[in-house]
Amino acid sequence: LRELYLDNNCLHTLDSNLIANLASLVKLRLENNLLKKVDLYIFRNAILLEDLDLSNNNLFKVEETGPIGQG
Repeated sequence: LRELYLDNNCLHTLDSNLIANLASLVKLRLENNLLKKVDLYIFRNAILLEDLDLSNNNLFKVEETGPIGQG
């Protein structure tokens, strides 16, 4: 899977395993959802990711906490 479109889905959260096994992912579209925070750790295996769209969400926090939620 190279492209994943999850835009316009009213997502409130992102599971930490959302893209864990998608190492070939190049494009991830998450715009127009209800996301408030994003932990960059979920992108740890997306080494080819070039296009990440988080626009038009309610983001107030972007952080990297690691595998057990500890910053």
